[in-house]
Amino acid sequence: MRRPYSPFKTPVRPGQALARSPLPERAMSWACGGVERAKTEVISGFVSTGSTNLGMGGSSLSLRGPGGSDRQPAMRVRYGMAHGRFQPFHRGHLEYVLAVSARSDHLIIGITNPDPWQTRAEAADAQRHTPEANPFTFFERQRMIRAALHAAGVNPLRVSLVPFPIHEPERWAYYCPRETVQFVRVFSAWGREKVARLRTAGWRVEVLDAGHAKQVSGRTVRQRLRENRDWRDLVPPGVAAVLDEIGAPDRCRVTAEPNIGRSDEEAATLPTSP
Repeated sequence: MRRPYSPFKTPVRPGQALARSPLPERAMSWACGGVERAKTEVISGFVSTGSTNLGMGGSSLSLRGPGGSDRQPAMRVRYGMAHGRFQPFHRGHLEYVLAVSARSDHLIIGITNPDPWQTRAEAADAQRHTPEANPFTFFERQRMIRAALHAAGVNPLRVSLVPFPIHEPERWAYYCPRETVQFVRVFSAWGREKVARLRTAGWRVEVLDAGHAKQVSGRTVRQRLRENRDWRDLVPPGVAAVLDEIGAPDRCRVTAEPNIGRSDEEAATLPTSP
């Protein structure tokens, strides 16, 4: 009987560590356009200052080291990946994926917790598995992300959106090539856990925005949606349109209701959307 296709030269068993593949790199250009914003951003320990265009065509970033000296732009990679639950996709998420896009020939966006049956409790983040924290479906989150990237001027042919089973490392290579560089922002214990998990499985990891504090959180957006107050300024306009269409305030209120009579494990396995 023929074996099913595998991206590995030898079969991989669940829990088996994966060997790292050589990563081809090429010099990158920070020429990009679309979303204008003035910012100071730390990328791998170096500070970029000034007006940043993160899309297709435009001005470049000036990169300075901690001592203020200029350095060469960071290397561009063939495949770069950003991942998160994106519940919902907010302005902080857009900044993150555009930063990865600027470093990558092809941007891969991995959506974690793609459905309730791939959602698990994590000691490093006690809330990320709950229905309240996962009100929107994989399909709805894809729509939000595509709307935001379209408005930012990102070429859709350079972007792939995939489920990313963050709890099952043995499955990752089925969703992104082994040469993919995993770009991660670390704002919490869960961010540190992701970095450790990815590196243990043999993936190359680069940390963005080291030392920065999170400016927007999905929890804040969901709370404002539940209370129907001042949430639109926290998400890109295209995302706001999707949230309006699917009745996001009501969805967030329903999923935040107590699951009377159910254990946390039972509640986490329930579908969170119609």
